[in-house]
Amino acid sequence: MPAAAASPAATSRPRRRADGTRVAFAHRPAAGGPLSVWIVRIGGGCTQVTPPSGSIHNFDPAWSPDGNYLVFASTRGKSGPTQSKKRNLPQSDLWRVQINPTSDQPMGTPEQMTFLSSSELSPQFMREGRVTMTTEKVGDSFYQLSGRRLNWDLTDYHPLLAQRKLSPYASLTDLTAMPNPSIGFDAATDIREGSDGNFVLILSDVDATGKPVTLGGGGALAIFNRSIGPFEQGRTDPGYLPSVRIVPGATGRDTGSAYRSPVVMPDGQIMASYYDGSTGSLAWRIVSVNVRTGARNVLLAPPGGRAYVDAVLAYKYPPRALYVNRRQLVFGGTTTADDPEHAFVHMPDAPMVFTLLTGNLRRGRPVAAFRGARYLAAEVAGMTGRADLADDGSVKVRVRRRRRSCCRCRTRVAPPSSR
Repeated sequence: MPAAAASPAATSRPRRRADGTRVAFAHRPAAGGPLSVWIVRIGGGCTQVTPPSGSIHNFDPAWSPDGNYLVFASTRGKSGPTQSKKRNLPQSDLWRVQINPTSDQPMGTPEQMTFLSSSELSPQFMREGRVTMTTEKVGDSFYQLSGRRLNWDLTDYHPLLAQRKLSPYASLTDLTAMPNPSIGFDAATDIREGSDGNFVLILSDVDATGKPVTLGGGGALAIFNRSIGPFEQGRTDPGYLPSVRIVPGATGRDTGSAYRSPVVMPDGQIMASYYDGSTGSLAWRIVSVNVRTGARNVLLAPPGGRAYVDAVLAYKYPPRALYVNRRQLVFGGTTTADDPEHAFVHMPDAPMVFTLLTGNLRRGRPVAAFRGARYLAAEVAGMTGRADLADDGSVKVRVRRRRRSCCRCRTRVAPPSSR
């Protein structure tokens, strides 16, 4: 390993290229310094992709399936670094840059992919070429680390999993009823698609400040089948098929045993880092886990209370195409050359969309309760506006592209200064 990558200060999140010739990783040469993205060739040679720039961190790199791009998280911001709302930490978005296949140097300036006011991190790629990530969601008395997905052409920024720990609409007739557990955890991290199309992930809780309860970025190991639908923890009625299964061995709710960095193996087992909770030193070991029984087999165990984390299963596969928008899909959309700086958001049924965005249980939707909505209030990049709903509940909103936005349904006309 080149000297730049051998420093004991901090090296994390290695990700191998599809052809197996290179590994990207995040590294900082001194404790407390900014993280940068590097590429190391298996045959030798190391290249810094994101040179240091003040206190900006560049981390969590992921190779695109065609091997031409790196996607990474960065705190550089659209107009400079900012702080996240909940924890007052550096806020991060996803960025991408094309890599020169000969020199491993970046080709051009990195392009911003996401634009929220809270953090997005840990990008991964689905087999079909979509990007997945963990997204920080912050609201009044609400905090969640959830899974999202995004097409390569930056369309269809879409919920993927774990949108809410608790969800309203447990009763379709009493909207004041106590919410039911949905995913039942505050955070979903280390989200990665397996070879069978299911997702492996880490589930955990956070304290009142948003800090993870489980140490070392760990938690419970879970498997999610997105073809089944949203999860409702504790539901056992006949006909209900759970979409999430938690593998025995860690709860994600305390400082005891924990998993992190899961990867699906060719035989169906999961490779992950595991800490058994027996000491306070977080001596992570690399294990394989039987997903049916929870039985673990130790693959690598460091001596002297040290830790092995972020293991990567590296095997070659042919380059794969990246996923771009299809107009025939429900979230297809389009762009026009005459107004490239704006987009139209069309909701054929805004009250229905509102229940989908605010509830996450697999049962009926109380759409009738929101049929009295009269307009949609929108906030985009700090500017507020409104659009009246048509008699059938549809609405069309023109917004600036690549701007942070927030929408609310309103049931009555409000003064111009209110939201």
